[in-house]
Amino acid sequence: MKGIVIKTGLVFGLVMVLLSTNIAPGLLGHSRDSFEQKSVDALFIPTTEKTSVFSLNVFGTTGLKKQDVALSADDATLIFDKLKELKSEMTQHPYSEKTQSLKIAFVDLLDEKGLIPQGVSKEAYLSLLNPRWVERLQKTGNTASLPQPFANRGTCALCSMGGEGSGILIPLFLLPRPRIAMLWLGTGLSTAANLLTSKGYVAEGAQTGFAFGFMGIGISYALPGYTLYGFIGYALLTSTTAEYVEHYPPNRAPIISDILPADGEQNALVSLSELQFRIQDPDGDLMSYSVTTEPDIGSGSGNLKPFGLYTVPISGLAIDKIYRWTVEVTDGKETTTATYGFFTEGKPPFDPFTQGWNYRKKITIDHNQVTGDLTNFPLLISVTDQDLRDKAQNDGDDILFMDNLGVATKLYHEIEYFDGSTGILTAWMNIPIVHSTEDTSLYMYYGNSSSSNQQFPEKVWINHFNAVWHLNNNPMGNIIDSSSKDNDGTAQGDMTSSDLINGKIGPCLQFDGADDYISFSEFTNSLDTGTCIAWIQTTANEIGAVWGEAKTTTDKPYLVCGKYYNDNLWFARDVYGTSSNYQGFKPNGMNDGQWHQAAWLSKGTDNGNTFYFDGQPVSLNWQDGQNPNGMWFDDQSTDTNSIGALDRPTSRSHWSGLLDEIRIANIPLSAAWIATEYANQNNPAGFLNIGPEVPGP
Repeated sequence: MKGIVIKTGLVFGLVMVLLSTNIAPGLLGHSRDSFEQKSVDALFIPTTEKTSVFSLNVFGTTGLKKQDVALSADDATLIFDKLKELKSEMTQHPYSEKTQSLKIAFVDLLDEKGLIPQGVSKEAYLSLLNPRWVERLQKTGNTASLPQPFANRGTCALCSMGGEGSGILIPLFLLPRPRIAMLWLGTGLSTAANLLTSKGYVAEGAQTGFAFGFMGIGISYALPGYTLYGFIGYALLTSTTAEYVEHYPPNRAPIISDILPADGEQNALVSLSELQFRIQDPDGDLMSYSVTTEPDIGSGSGNLKPFGLYTVPISGLAIDKIYRWTVEVTDGKETTTATYGFFTEGKPPFDPFTQGWNYRKKITIDHNQVTGDLTNFPLLISVTDQDLRDKAQNDGDDILFMDNLGVATKLYHEIEYFDGSTGILTAWMNIPIVHSTEDTSLYMYYGNSSSSNQQFPEKVWINHFNAVWHLNNNPMGNIIDSSSKDNDGTAQGDMTSSDLINGKIGPCLQFDGADDYISFSEFTNSLDTGTCIAWIQTTANEIGAVWGEAKTTTDKPYLVCGKYYNDNLWFARDVYGTSSNYQGFKPNGMNDGQWHQAAWLSKGTDNGNTFYFDGQPVSLNWQDGQNPNGMWFDDQSTDTNSIGALDRPTSRSHWSGLLDEIRIANIPLSAAWIATEYANQNNPAGFLNIGPEVPGP
């Protein structure tokens, strides 16, 4: 009895060592070069060996003893192949008729080769592959799964399992009867899968493993210098540490949903006291999250949380401000990160003359220049004004726009360029509605020496725009996106401050046609419909792209909005690695060194596209394929978005010339919008009138 206690204690100790220690598998044998191959090749058994000892071990009963038989290499190979087939089916489809048939065939083969002792029935061995607890588990529907904290360890509970390989350090089967526990140490492949969820793992290469509560059959074949092993059965718990472990089904990333305030919310109350979000893991894993805000109004985190709705307290919000918050969620294997933004409620109506402003001018939009009534229209003002030079702050912070006289509502604006020494102003403002049947009026205030910055670019470009690049800043820094999406870019090639020159609207960038372009590591633009607009100027007659979204994986679509060759302006959508689809036209004045506006509208699958040049629709000619529908597709990790080049794996089609005011909207803008925008931007002085200065009371 004492000896049995000692042996049992030794067994328990070995199991605990395997549970708590990550034994270096590289010490156990030769490793495979990669894990791309998901199954081990057929075990090599030298055919020169006529016979060798083949052992059969049983687990989960005390009535059956180990059986040793001299078998040929061919017979041993046949048994291992049959075990491999059964293992594959049993871990993938544990309750299928095919699995049961393979179990019977495997036991029949063992009996045929003399591995079942005389006087022992095949049913006794077959019962090892059909434990009663497995049948009960199927009926009750109870499941169990374990977290996988290590990349090179697989763990599975209440599972079917099997494996084969070459054990080289210690005997494969160590434990005394009853053999309810099993350990293996070698180089090979083992698999395990939960009987109801089908979640499991494949372990390949040098490995150590154990199975607790194991019931099944183990085989080994002794050859000079090494021993081949195999096992098949069921376990209450099994764990394997190996060179390569792949969990299946593949782990899926957590999902973030039910955001409050909603992304892009424009009138959040300053009394808002918490941020809300829901996290969910498609695999049912526990998750940890962290939340940060910019500007800092609060943060929070949580560890090992289940599916559910969570909140983070915030405080100190100010009127008329944009706040961004980032949620990062991980299940220990995959991480999901998302950034959201919201605007707080606007400043109540007020009279600037009572709050420090001293001068105003009336701005009148000529309705004859407006093709149709438009909402949230980004109006361009481009003027040289001596009154602004003499009376506004040098940086233009006190320039303010209102929708009416007296107590009125502030209009959101962005100053693209202001020179306090000359009075040159280039500014954009969001006009709630521009009328086509009557003039639209607004008012510009200035002359407030104590005013803070009145700009709010993100609210100028609301609702429609996913990106607005004025291309008006030094390319040695970030290329700024004025929209709330923060799609900033980075200049590539030899672009320097000397490439920032006067453009169509304020400053712009010039591209050398050789290696200059702007890249985007991330781009928030998952659309099938939308609008791409750009001001372009070139004298070149060579390959070039205004905007490109390339996908470097074969058979992934990409978008080009730009110029191709032979004096034609081309718009294209292609499938990389196949014939290209291009749609182009030959506009008057292309490559004339003058500014032109190009626009491409995508109306979604099966609805076709519309193209505009200098505000007017154009008909296009097709080359190499059918009309591609849609504009661009959901972004993948292989996407490379760029301005001034089509970024491909082996070559880039670079723009030679000037680019200005590139925008991407998330809807196909109307013909009235395109025509009105062109009229406003091409000739701001003819689009609106700025009246005389009126001093305050």
